[in-house]
Amino acid sequence: MNPFGARQDVDQLALPGGRMVGSDGHQRAEQHLLRRFEQLDLAPYSGTSYRLPYTGEGRQFTNLVGVVRGTSLAQAPVLVGAHYD
Repeated sequence: MNPFGARQDVDQLALPGGRMVGSDGHQRAEQHLLRRFEQLDLAPYSGTSYRLPYTGEGRQFTNLVGVVRGTSLAQAPVLVGAHYD
């Protein structure tokens, strides 16, 4: 599989039932994105997890954030985020 296959990602994330937080589609989208972050060899943005949980309007949410590893510490990192609901 092409590691940068955006079309395949769109096909996996464009779920007929949607991806509202707490739904089965949301869980499937999160699992797909976590696999893709691993396949792309992204480093977790914080700690050992791509997940950055937060609470808003009394509900629990999670953003996924990874870092593209660079070849020079003198260059700014590239962050990849997934807001997938």
